[in-house]
Amino acid sequence: MRSSQYLLNKLTALENVTLSMDIANVHQNDKEVRAIELLEKVGLDQEQIHRRILKLSGGQWYYVKKKDS
Repeated sequence: MRSSQYLLNKLTALENVTLSMDIANVHQNDKEVRAIELLEKVGLDQEQIHRRILKLSGGQWYYVKKKDS
């Protein structure tokens, strides 16, 4: 089982990244657009970005976690 130390399994990759931005007090007008850009940069497509964390492959999960931290 994967360690979910920084990711919430019931959220999508996008929701995890935007939540982290909120917690970090990132003041950006459109956090969702920025989060999508970051997730695409690590190779996730639109379908994967909107997938729950547990539905991603191990490699995809790792990249979301790295963008989340």
